[in-house]
Amino acid sequence: MDRVTEVRRRILKAALGLWATVASGRVLSQADFPNRPIKLVMPYAAGGAPELFVRPMQQVLSPRFKQQLIVEYRPGANSQIGTAFVSKASADGYTLLFISDAAMSIAPALYRDLQYDAEADFVPVTILNHLPFMLVANPKAGISNVRELLSKARAKPGTVSYGSLGVASSAHVAMETLAQQEGVELLHVPYQGTGPGVTALLGGEIDMLFASVGPSLPHVRGGRLVPVGITSRKRSSVVPDVPTFIESGLNFEVEGWFGIMVHRNTPASALQVLRREFWNFVSSKEFTEGVVLKNGYEPTTISPDQAEKFLVENRLKWASWVKRVEPRLRKSS
Repeated sequence: MDRVTEVRRRILKAALGLWATVASGRVLSQADFPNRPIKLVMPYAAGGAPELFVRPMQQVLSPRFKQQLIVEYRPGANSQIGTAFVSKASADGYTLLFISDAAMSIAPALYRDLQYDAEADFVPVTILNHLPFMLVANPKAGISNVRELLSKARAKPGTVSYGSLGVASSAHVAMETLAQQEGVELLHVPYQGTGPGVTALLGGEIDMLFASVGPSLPHVRGGRLVPVGITSRKRSSVVPDVPTFIESGLNFEVEGWFGIMVHRNTPASALQVLRREFWNFVSSKEFTEGVVLKNGYEPTTISPDQAEKFLVENRLKWASWVKRVEPRLRKSS
């Protein structure tokens, strides 16, 4: 055996030994998962609605994992920056993504230059909750129900204004879909989140706003905002007196959601642990009553083994809506 062949043989043997060591380490780390802190990436600015879920999540799950659940904020580009970051992170189960339908279902249908693939890069850990929208109006707008809204919009096309939580947000797409379906023109005014939108509505800058129930609920109860309708199929358990759009005679139903995702190539053993612990947390009375319902949301009915099917159907629904109203979205942006 010449010297070159011998050197090659030794290099190959060393490489195989190193691979075996790494592989056995991976098996051990998977069996002991988690054995170091878990990072939860938030693609939103601090202080928004996701904060309601994150603190209880840390308090409950850190002791269960026996590891710290660390929150890292990476906001920007309508949640696309943080989402792209997680898509490129190590697929070991230690980097999670807190996300909504905007990045997972709407953005893939609307943008062709995303830095991530919602379906290929991610697998759901759990759906946290559902977000029925409540259409609320400024009392001076003269809109107290869906029929008054449509009558006013038809009488003065393009003058009835509505706010959304940003361009291509679920509220924006939903409202333009409703307008297209009913043959009316509305004036879109985007805001950077629910807080600024509600403030603008209270100040009379806009006529109405599609928002999740929680942030607008105190103003509805205080008589400062008028509830027009709920977008879920059934009435909200938080505001049971507000009729759904379906009850008002419109074929219109939509809900948003928050969820936890992880890289699709995450080892099955780690994914199993994540799903078990998150589902125990999400399905608990402390979470459903103390966090979800308390803040105007609805508890999820989607278990981890049903989440993938739910996401596929959710993407198809939003994709069909985006296709129908894409010109309107770009025009109103």
